[in-house]
Amino acid sequence: MRQQPEGRLGQCSGMSPGRVFGNAPERVGARTMGVAAEGDDRATLLLGTQRALVGAVGGSLYGACADLQGDLVVLTWYVAPNMPEDEREDLQIAGTEVIADFGSGARLDERFVEVAGRAQPLPAVGEWVFLRRGHTSA
Repeated sequence: MRQQPEGRLGQCSGMSPGRVFGNAPERVGARTMGVAAEGDDRATLLLGTQRALVGAVGGSLYGACADLQGDLVVLTWYVAPNMPEDEREDLQIAGTEVIADFGSGARLDERFVEVAGRAQPLPAVGEWVFLRRGHTSA
């Protein structure tokens, strides 16, 4: 399972002590006010997925795509065959963190696609949020 870094959750060194990331009350924007600005859902999806992957990327994850289809969030994880269960659980936790950004009406579709090697380019399903060095996208 993913270990939390030492210090305050969501805080990076050099930041003021009161500022945190994620769904903290300090966060101000269209989503927190209940009004989605154009492009806000896309930004929320891409940035939220990358945030959720911090500390969750193990050696078995080759790539990750995120897509928003109405109220359906599609996360495609390109993984090594025989991925360890703890790495899979870390990605499922990341998916839960992403879907939490969209409220109770959103649905999540997580797809674990096993990739045997680096010979074939990985197809993008939505937009890339992570691609390990040595792998290419189609």
